Amino acid sequence: IAERGQVLAFESDRALDDPARIGRDQPHDRKRRDRFAAAAFADDSQHLTAPHIEGGATDPKWMLDLIPEIANCRAAVEWASASPERYELGLRLVAALHWFWWARGPFEEVRALEQALDADLPTDVRLGAMNAFGLMHMWQGRPHETLDLSTRALSLAGDDGDRKLRCDLHIQRGAAHLVTGNIVEAASDIDRA
Repeated sequence: IAERGQVLAFESDRALDDPARIGRDQPHDRKRRDRFAAAAFADDSQHLTAPHIEGGATDPKWMLDLIPEIANCRAAVEWASASPERYELGLRLVAALHWFWWARGPFEEVRALEQALDADLPTDVRLGAMNAFGLMHMWQGRPHETLDLSTRALSLAGDDGDRKLRCDLHIQRGAAHLVTGNIVEAASDIDRA
């Protein structure tokens, strides 16, 4: 991943202590940010992060490779959540790395991007992020938020969307129904999955 162990020095890092820097995006900052994003979403399956960390710490090497990148990830999330033009990249980051956050626990760091779920972005980007946020809410004991997101995502996905994603969303919503005491709806969602 980009410049291992070195914090990305783009907008969000500098803006925290210097409000005058908000909105600045230097060319070198974009280059480093883009390299970090490329590492998370690379088309080459050997370098795509998400499949190697699905389910949490299933691949210790990939998890260890991501640990030094926490500051970079935090900076990327802050940067992406600061402007609607950046929401798509931010939501893609959430969907790609949510298992890492599950295994490591820094869920709150990405919650700022939840505002982007209703932005005018590609449906697959929004659905992947809704699934990720729904899971994170569940893991943090917020099943009602999980119910809301999974229901919205299933509505957005329709019947012709990604079958695996729809199954994941039904399982997620079923688990949230179970936790909130609605066993009939839980069983219905699990059956649909």
